[in-house]
Amino acid sequence: MDRTEKRLTFWWAVLTALTFMSFEAGSSSEGMVATAATVGVFVLAFAKAAVVISEFMDVRTAPRALQLILGAWAIIVSSGLISQWLTL
Repeated sequence: MDRTEKRLTFWWAVLTALTFMSFEAGSSSEGMVATAATVGVFVLAFAKAAVVISEFMDVRTAPRALQLILGAWAIIVSSGLISQWLTL
């Protein structure tokens, strides 16, 4: 296995673990703990999106401007969704 395959396999395993963590957090919560769990699930979802964008779409080797734009997108959209959900 070459270096790229090892890196992608590592990130795939991390994404899989984060998916299971999201499922557990979202399915076993009640009351105020559910609010924290939901926010946690949102954060994990956008962390996973950032990993997919960076590692699997090869944005980590793209020009710095594109990296910053996509990083800002993840922060802005996740913050907006979380704040919108908390105000419901």
